[in-house]
Amino acid sequence: MSDTPFVLPAGLVLRQDPAGLTVEYAGTIELHSTLGGRVARLSSSGGDVVLGVAMEVGTIEAAGDLRAAGALQVGDLVAGSAQVAGDLRADNLRVDGVLRCDGDLSADRMQAQEVHCAGLDATELLAEGTVETSGNVRLGRARAGALRCGGELLVDELTVGGEVATLGGAEVGALAAGSVSAGGDLKVARAEVGGALSVGGRLEGEHVEAGGDLDAGGEVRAGELAGAHVQVGGSLQASSVRATALKVAGGAQADSLACGSVEVGGDLAAGSVDTRSLKVGGDLRAPRLAPGAAVEVGGAVEAGDLQVASLVAGGGLQAQRVQAEGALRLAGTVVATRLEADTIEVGSGRLEVRVIQGGSAVRIGALPVRADIVIAPTVTLAPKTSGRISVVESATEVGSSKVKGCLSLEDLEDLFGNAEQFLAERQVVRLGGAPPPKSRPLEDEEPPASEPDVLVEVEDPQESMLSSLTPGSEQSGSQSLAPELAPAVAGVVAAAMVAAAGPDDERTIDELLEDGPAAPEPAALEVELDLEGVGADAGEAGLQEVDVLGDLSELDPLPVLTSNSALEPLAEATLGVQVDTMTQPAPASGAEDDLFGWADQMLTEVVAQGAINHPDADLDDSPTGGVARVKVSLEPEPALEPEPEPEPELTPEPAPQPEVAEDPLHSQMQDTVSRIVTCYVHTEMPPAVARLKDLVDSRDYVRIRSDITEIWNQLLKFHQKRGMRIQPQVTTTFNTINSLVRKL
Repeated sequence: MSDTPFVLPAGLVLRQDPAGLTVEYAGTIELHSTLGGRVARLSSSGGDVVLGVAMEVGTIEAAGDLRAAGALQVGDLVAGSAQVAGDLRADNLRVDGVLRCDGDLSADRMQAQEVHCAGLDATELLAEGTVETSGNVRLGRARAGALRCGGELLVDELTVGGEVATLGGAEVGALAAGSVSAGGDLKVARAEVGGALSVGGRLEGEHVEAGGDLDAGGEVRAGELAGAHVQVGGSLQASSVRATALKVAGGAQADSLACGSVEVGGDLAAGSVDTRSLKVGGDLRAPRLAPGAAVEVGGAVEAGDLQVASLVAGGGLQAQRVQAEGALRLAGTVVATRLEADTIEVGSGRLEVRVIQGGSAVRIGALPVRADIVIAPTVTLAPKTSGRISVVESATEVGSSKVKGCLSLEDLEDLFGNAEQFLAERQVVRLGGAPPPKSRPLEDEEPPASEPDVLVEVEDPQESMLSSLTPGSEQSGSQSLAPELAPAVAGVVAAAMVAAAGPDDERTIDELLEDGPAAPEPAALEVELDLEGVGADAGEAGLQEVDVLGDLSELDPLPVLTSNSALEPLAEATLGVQVDTMTQPAPASGAEDDLFGWADQMLTEVVAQGAINHPDADLDDSPTGGVARVKVSLEPEPALEPEPEPEPELTPEPAPQPEVAEDPLHSQMQDTVSRIVTCYVHTEMPPAVARLKDLVDSRDYVRIRSDITEIWNQLLKFHQKRGMRIQPQVTTTFNTINSLVRKL
């Protein structure tokens, strides 16, 4: 045993407490051993604390630096700076300078100027400078000047004034940073980045906003997404996207897009799109597209109303109204209510558009087309274009094609007299902005007036009418005309006889009335004319004797019928007049069993509404307007009444008797087509009507269904060439036949 005394430095305090050894010293404290027990406290008020071995210490306080050669576990650590060769675990850690740890660093609460460690796990972190790790980082609530993570980053709430960079993925609850760069996936509830945001993998977040560019290498799933230039390497799904430019390599779905330009490699489905430039490699589905965009779509377009600068669609179009300042170039199936653009080109596919109006030109390729009107200064139809266009208006020749219809507005006005209404209902502006032409009256009729038409039917024109029209020639049960109507009816009878005789019959009116018409086929004759100027009290005056004197050719001009309501319904009898009114039912527009399907078709809307009557429509007992129907009948003696000749088709042969009984449609079709034939008994029978009757007789319903439009167009041309107006019953009956065959 040595006699050398053990001398402690001045100011050194060693105290053994129940918690362990306490060492207090004004200078540097250096320990290479635990002195056989637990060290409760090391405090250096003026120097460093140096630990030569791994140690567990309750509290370390160093005015200078802390240097530990091994791992260190400490409750509270306060130092100017700290450097630990192994792992560091602390409850509370505060380092005024730089904290370096070769191993992993974990603390409940940690504050340092800078932190450099292998891995980092802290509940609370405050670092004014940079936090840099070579491994993973797990933080609860952290604030730092910059954060660089060599592994995965998991943070509940992170606020970084500068850069956040991680080589791996990151999952952050709330992130605020100057810039963010994640090598892997980034999942964030809310991220607000002042600069650029770059994600190597997938980006997922409820709210992601970047003041600079936003670049995601994988797919993006976000609620709200915003950035200067947003580029997505995969697909995009977001509630809303705001960007100067958006580029998506895959498909995109969003409730709303508000971007200066949008480019999507795949399909795009968006509730609303506000952009100046839109390019979609696949299909586009956008009910609302802000006006003024230049749109280019490789696939199909499904939208509502479109107001664009230009539109190119290679896979078809389904929309309501499309308006373009420049060009529309379409291919595929195109279904829309109207197309309006400076130039419209449809190269292939199928075209079903009610109105097509081009400011400069419309070009339609070899495809089936169905339209109400195509109008442009230049309209070009390919030779193999087929289908039906009701009206084509162009300043140039449209070319030879297989399209049916193709009436000009002038033809439409000549045939039906309602070109102005036709254009107004479709909101179409004539070429040059001029109004539609007025109706050009036929040579043998007066221009149409606002008064109702009166239909006069003369029965049995074969009977001698001269004796019936002489004074006092009354028959049993007959009723005579009111004086105001007598000249009108007499004139009607004379006109009816002339019409029945035919253009080659040179007999006078007297001879016609005496001998009867040369052709006895018809049993009744219908003539349309306008009566003008019967006094309002004509109906109240009652029925009086007709005093017809002299030759019918010398009768006074027809009186003016001024009121429909003044005419009371009269019973049908010899030389009697029956007046009835019926309200014109409006045709059902858009019905599928109309001739032209979904579009307003020529058999109803092209014909003036007042000229269409359904054969089954109920008569209105109250004379409140509409078509007044005057029926003049000559009732013969009962003994002279001819027996009705049986119709050949009503005498079936024994073999087909069961077939007729099993085919009620045939009887209905025959009755229907006979109403059309009746309208031409006193005129030339149109070939189209004869063709239709032959098809009905042969029960070729499939052919009727496929050729009904062609037959109608042939009938239109027949009337146009002869300057004849189509009777309303013909138009209505064509619709009835079309409805019957479409129900098969």
